[in-house]
Amino acid sequence: MKPDFAIIGAQKAATSFLRTSLGQHPGVWMHPREQTFFEDPHFDANGFDAFCQQFDGHGPGITGFKRPDLLALPECPGRLARLLPDLRMIAVLRDPVRRAVAAYYFHMQKGRLPLLPVSRWLTQRAVRYPQLEPAECAVLEYGLYASQLERYREHFDARQMLVLLHEDLAGGPEEAMARTTGFLGLGGEFVPRPPRRRVNPTVYSLARLRLRVPMRRLAGGRAWQRPLGKLLNLADLLLRPFAARRAPQLTVAARQVLEEFYRDDVARLARLLERDLSAWSSA
Repeated sequence: MKPDFAIIGAQKAATSFLRTSLGQHPGVWMHPREQTFFEDPHFDANGFDAFCQQFDGHGPGITGFKRPDLLALPECPGRLARLLPDLRMIAVLRDPVRRAVAAYYFHMQKGRLPLLPVSRWLTQRAVRYPQLEPAECAVLEYGLYASQLERYREHFDARQMLVLLHEDLAGGPEEAMARTTGFLGLGGEFVPRPPRRRVNPTVYSLARLRLRVPMRRLAGGRAWQRPLGKLLNLADLLLRPFAARRAPQLTVAARQVLEEFYRDDVARLARLLERDLSAWSSA
């Protein structure tokens, strides 16, 4: 059975919260894992039937999956349109400056970027774009929403995509959830239970990352089972209450790098969505 809908992005824009909330609806089955099938180097059209079999037996409601990279990766819209032409898509967009900072720390946590303060990275490394490592380019490029939505509109009817803003979910999510369930054709009122804790939170503390990154590299993700891994995990737990939980304040020069990078795209996005996005540049 083909899935009915997908949460396609943006990365670090509350897509995990949306997946968790929709998964509580009695008429929805959300795949528990992110699906990389449509991306390079994983894509193989011959494996499409196997991809769809993951959604068999989860009716009679609708089925969906989440993969926030789908919005940004240029190879994905055409593949989705060819194999899932009736797919309904949900995109959540976040202030690209804030999203880039969160993504930078996310990639550091995964061990893809050196452990540097974000302002230093922006003023010393990001200014060299596009002569950067792939993960560094992704930090910046994943926030070019207008370009990404335009690619999708080349392949899909605009009515097949619901675009929400991060602030729609962060403030009072009831209205955003009502729009989402209406878009998916789910009748009746639905108010999801608030999560007991933040879903997929970003770690903004360099001190914690200096513990967590080596811990991830040890034993292929099972570091906590080894003596050194257990020690690092214990140190991380002890440090957690005292570590920074909010994104660091950017220096004026670092913020300017990001604002200039996104300025034209945000202006196009505001016209595309017919929404006032002026708060983004002043956030």
